[in-house]
Amino acid sequence: MDEKKKKGLYLVTIEWYDEYKEEDRTSYALVIAKSISGAAKKVAKDFNYISSIKVEEWISGELVDVNCIYIPDDWDVMRKLKDENDY
Repeated sequence: MDEKKKKGLYLVTIEWYDEYKEEDRTSYALVIAKSISGAAKKVAKDFNYISSIKVEEWISGELVDVNCIYIPDDWDVMRKLKDENDY
């Protein structure tokens, strides 16, 4: 029996058109997924007008099974993360 594929951590850069601001934008996401294509598919669900997606493996699923993203003990960073995701 094959071992279940472990999840890695990927940095995804999305270039997209913001129809509300009527401008091109770049956004970033850290994604837990089983593959580069899996990370791209997860992010693509959140955007309508994507011009490009770039995915970079940050932590290989071959090294560790990523289940959560730990953040630094920095409340400014934590507030920024919350604000960026509260829409």
